[in-house]
Amino acid sequence: MFILGAGASVEYGLPLGAGLINQIVDALGETGVLRQALVNAQMSPADLENFANHLAGADLTSIDSF
Repeated sequence: MFILGAGASVEYGLPLGAGLINQIVDALGETGVLRQALVNAQMSPADLENFANHLAGADLTSIDSF
């Protein structure tokens, strides 16, 4: 996963701010590809859910603030 800052990713069609946060939260959802990969790598589903819930509820416009 690459996270580029300062708008560098816009040119390549990658999401910014809240859009990136939403994509991460979605990818960590019950059927998300990222969640499945992390669970396969021995990460706790409860920890992933906790992280996603905190990220979703943080009311941020930038992942950098998290």
